[in-house]
Amino acid sequence: MTSYRHYNRILAAVIVPVVTVLAATSLFLQPYDGGLTRLGGYPEKLYGWNAPQQRFSKPLYQQFKTREAVYRVPADVVVLGHSFTFSEQVSWPNYFVKQTGLRLQSFRIDKTPIEHVLESDAFRTHPPRIIIYESVERSLWERSQRDVTDCRVQPQRQAMPLRVAPLPIEPEPFLRDTHTTLLNFPLSLNFLTKAVPREYLGHDRTPVARLALARPAAFSSIEARQLLVYKDDLDKIHWDPEMWEKIRCNLVDLQNRVQANGYTFFIALVAPDKLSAYSDLLEEQRFAHLSRFDLLAADPELHLPRVDLSLKSAVRTNVMDVYLNNDTHWGANGYALVARELTEYLMRAEVLAPGTR
Repeated sequence: MTSYRHYNRILAAVIVPVVTVLAATSLFLQPYDGGLTRLGGYPEKLYGWNAPQQRFSKPLYQQFKTREAVYRVPADVVVLGHSFTFSEQVSWPNYFVKQTGLRLQSFRIDKTPIEHVLESDAFRTHPPRIIIYESVERSLWERSQRDVTDCRVQPQRQAMPLRVAPLPIEPEPFLRDTHTTLLNFPLSLNFLTKAVPREYLGHDRTPVARLALARPAAFSSIEARQLLVYKDDLDKIHWDPEMWEKIRCNLVDLQNRVQANGYTFFIALVAPDKLSAYSDLLEEQRFAHLSRFDLLAADPELHLPRVDLSLKSAVRTNVMDVYLNNDTHWGANGYALVARELTEYLMRAEVLAPGTR
């Protein structure tokens, strides 16, 4: 009996402090809202956005996310997109549809290869007027492994423009969940197992990097002098001009294949890495010039809207939450800006035209 009680005392001496630490940590932590805070073990209380964001009551476009998804029902616009396209009610396609009234379908770029769209019966009989190939910048190289022998843009005859009819729909403001609870032990474990080794032992095995800024950025988070980014964003330091040229050639090849039917207009929509958008503010300037959109845009015949320039300009002029500090994605201002830039680009290309459809 004595040994049993002794065992219980030892067990309690171990468990009680652990439970106390987990409970106390849980009371300090707000629920994870952003991917970077969750993966890196950074507190939402410091890095989470506080200004209201915008979302639509329901998505204004059709989203297909499975590997079985294929273009079957006619649409005006088809997007093969990354996570920037699939942020449900907050993403840029909502703003684009609001501005144009077009029928838009989106497919996951990693689940539905562009060949599946181009080879579908619906594409042959009722092709979309526009195909948008949307990729985040850091994924461009891994998506550009096709060996292309001809990197010249093939001319395309001009088809009739689509008439746009903006929708009378407005997004609604919302706030992130900031409540704390005593018993969210998984949240505490996630934070402690990542933050303690980083802050006290100097070992950071998470996929998230924290970079100092020379001046506060226009984040609505409490912490605005430090930038959270994916470590993969830093890998572009190893990308040489030949790699960027191969990426450009692959985008040209995609444009030529999409536009071969003489009707569909191709757009390469590259979402700049967060590191690229905030590069002018970085304290450590060796990471400030890794992005080379200028090399991709060397041929003006490649349909590449320069959203990178617009986003960087918005960051420089202190537009609030162009990107969210706790995440790798845009805030409402960033999503709306990109949709507006895309609409204006298509207007200038005479693919869209004002008027009633």
